[in-house]
Amino acid sequence: MNNGLPEFIENNLFSNHFLKERIYDLEGWESTDVEETFDKLKRKYEENKKFLEKDKGESDTQKDFIDFVLEEILGHYFVTEKSKTFSGKRLKPDYLFLESKDKREEILDSDDKDNFTESYIVGDAKDWGRKLDKGGTDHTNPAFQIYNYVDRTRIRWGILTNGNKWRLYSYEKCDSEVFYEVDLKSLLEKEKSEENLEKFKFFYLLFRKSAFSRRKRLRRQGS
Repeated sequence: MNNGLPEFIENNLFSNHFLKERIYDLEGWESTDVEETFDKLKRKYEENKKFLEKDKGESDTQKDFIDFVLEEILGHYFVTEKSKTFSGKRLKPDYLFLESKDKREEILDSDDKDNFTESYIVGDAKDWGRKLDKGGTDHTNPAFQIYNYVDRTRIRWGILTNGNKWRLYSYEKCDSEVFYEVDLKSLLEKEKSEENLEKFKFFYLLFRKSAFSRRKRLRRQGS
């Protein structure tokens, strides 16, 4: 599934043409300086690395690393562990992403708001290092679980992560085996260099909040 892409990427969601050529024309690729962001994330990773490798619970991985990446690095707003019944099945993903801080506060202050309707990304987190494809066609398989969330809720995008690997799923190409994945840990383990900062953009520019504000353009370019 790598298809000649850099070794830290697995992909069959976007076209190879997009990731090999068109991505460099993406708004912000040349103008975005990611050095400070990379340094900030690398410090967080190094501070928590030994705890992440020892802890085996999802909540610890979220608290010690994933929430920081989502909020402080990628700029997302979200609510956690909201539930709703779809076709007779109760779903309770780890994250529902919202357009703004005001939307998040509005939902948190109201019991009547439909959190799922307001969300444009559904997210699920696993403990550090857990295999994302291990298990059957049920909740024991993280890939099938996020596919189930995206498919049933019809939320446009899904994010699945164990902290070190980050996957993006799309409702338009909804399948447990169709995703864009970046091995973030492999990038953070390396020393900072111009080459590594360019590689980091494959994570930062496609997972940050503003990428989803332009999601129609992303879909068109990546089809």
